[in-house]
Amino acid sequence: MEPAYAWRVLGLPAGSAPDDVRRAFRVAALLLHPDRVQSLPPEVGLEAQRRMAELAEAYRVCSAVARGAPPPPPRARDTGAHAPAGPLRAVGGQAGTLLAQAQQQLTRIAPFDAFRAGRPTVLGQHDNATASRTVVTLLEQIADAWPGTWEGDTARALLVTSAAARNALSVRERAGHLVLVVDADVRGAAWDGLAGRDELGVAQVVHDHPTAPEELRVLARDRLAELDDWASLTRDADPDVRRAARAHLLLQTAAALSERLQWLSRRERPAYDADVAAWRAAVAVAVAEPIDPDLRDRLTAAASALDPSAKSAARRA
Repeated sequence: MEPAYAWRVLGLPAGSAPDDVRRAFRVAALLLHPDRVQSLPPEVGLEAQRRMAELAEAYRVCSAVARGAPPPPPRARDTGAHAPAGPLRAVGGQAGTLLAQAQQQLTRIAPFDAFRAGRPTVLGQHDNATASRTVVTLLEQIADAWPGTWEGDTARALLVTSAAARNALSVRERAGHLVLVVDADVRGAAWDGLAGRDELGVAQVVHDHPTAPEELRVLARDRLAELDDWASLTRDADPDVRRAARAHLLLQTAAALSERLQWLSRRERPAYDADVAAWRAAVAVAVAEPIDPDLRDRLTAAASALDPSAKSAARRA
């Protein structure tokens, strides 16, 4: 197998680290495990075996290249029915049939917050929870049996955005499904289907996910910046983003110190002055680094506002 194709099979950029290769293989192998497809038709199990063979060969090639070794020579392989195949495809239209069934069931399920708000729904709360778990299981079977197909990607998108997924899955599980969507258009539509705190939670997981596509990671980074989640961005791979995130956190700390000063008692003043001194030391390091001039000016202004000689405006008994 050519290295360029092997990297695509694992869904990784060429030259990824050995740990990333190992993680990507484990995730994909788990999805193709025989236990996940045993309840599906035999032809689907056969396709899963073919895909698993291709995945194992891609792992053999990529792990060698990631360690700095030359690509291993291709193995002699069977050209018959069990030869490695490309991405799984819908067999006999069954994927489309199952997906249509799942979409029909989704129309009857309301998000859990509808019950808390007292809004009328088609199902009762208990029936709604049971139906959510049932349709999520069906969508996971479709996604796992036909990865990389339109049906599989659509099922994963529904596992990110649907009310049933929000009822039955954690944010981390839903973000994991989003990362595994292959088609960029389907992935973008799934991202656009998120909103508010829900999108923030998914963005936090995607940003730190070891195998997230770069375009998805950029979306997550932008969303975290929009919502001022600079703590997450201090772990970003880009050093410029990390420096900017640390500067924003220092500005947030300055605002908190300024607010704290308004209600400072005499007894609390020594601890406060120590915190300000530590903050000033961190600012000195930050402004010495290559950061945006506007951020540097804002940090300098904040340092001037937190003059240690300033007296608290109010005292508590």
